[in-house]
Amino acid sequence: MSQSLGPALREEARALAWIQDEVRAGRPLPALEAHAVAHAVALALREVGPGTLPRTGEASGGPLAAHALNASLAAGVFATTLRLEPDVVSAMIMAAVLCDIGQARSPFDPLQAGPPSPEQWEMVRRHPVEGARVLLQAGTPFELPAVVAYEHHMALDGSGYPERPIKRAPHYASRLVHIADAFTAMTEPRARRPAHAPDAALAQMQSEAGSTYDRELMDAFVAAFLHLPGVVLPVE
Repeated sequence: MSQSLGPALREEARALAWIQDEVRAGRPLPALEAHAVAHAVALALREVGPGTLPRTGEASGGPLAAHALNASLAAGVFATTLRLEPDVVSAMIMAAVLCDIGQARSPFDPLQAGPPSPEQWEMVRRHPVEGARVLLQAGTPFELPAVVAYEHHMALDGSGYPERPIKRAPHYASRLVHIADAFTAMTEPRARRPAHAPDAALAQMQSEAGSTYDRELMDAFVAAFLHLPGVVLPVE
């Protein structure tokens, strides 16, 4: 059964928007608040149980905060279906919450704008590097989120961004969050396009398994999500 967690995570959406505002202003990542948001997502997932595709909708924190929460919910559901240990599931949720934190420091917002110009696209492509920098400056507890922030737009075939001189497979956590983040982005509406239906998004992503996405993880994601009801969009 599909369930919206917009009301349940309203305070977390506000907190995450504040965290993003702090980073946008050039201040350090508020570490305790980031941990609290990720912990709240993990608790929310335990409450709704299996067989759900929970979404925040836009809640009250704005599109970037809503996207981060939606991606972390998808990552948490996915990691749980893979039977990963609870501490690993929590780590995946934290990484997904923060994977786009670098976007807070970009002057261009791809979530609300129309198709980007070449110059704006270059700004978008820089957010993984900026996000990794913010997270590494936050200290040791954020080392894995920093890796995921840096790698979550890298494809298995060496494409994607940021470009790297040595073509290597991204970290397992990055490959998992890449899938959850991409699915979330495709099934959310944007100013330049409507939301994709979940089954259409899964079909498109599965066609890129082995090149863009890890094939084994993509197959598992499709198996876990294909029979879930559609997403809930949006909450007021």
